[in-house]
Amino acid sequence: MYRLIDNHSNARKSTIRLWLALIGLLTSVVSAFYYLRIIVNMFMRERETAARTFTTPPLLVGITVAALVVLLQGIFSSPVLQLVPQALTLGMR
Repeated sequence: MYRLIDNHSNARKSTIRLWLALIGLLTSVVSAFYYLRIIVNMFMRERETAARTFTTPPLLVGITVAALVVLLQGIFSSPVLQLVPQALTLGMR
């Protein structure tokens, strides 16, 4: 009797896995269509007008500061990583 129940539950699990796989496949196809359409529009179609580019001093300062922060964070990451446990213990209080 237990073997019959086990076979039934295994068949049910197999059916559920099949449905999950089909749902995953369907959502992958939908997302691939959506994102590939964006890529096609960005890179594979001609523009009607030329893209405008502009540069302002505040924009250049912001980009430079952000680039320096990222660069310094990559070089000197150890001190920041040592602060993480302290920040976690303060956050849990």
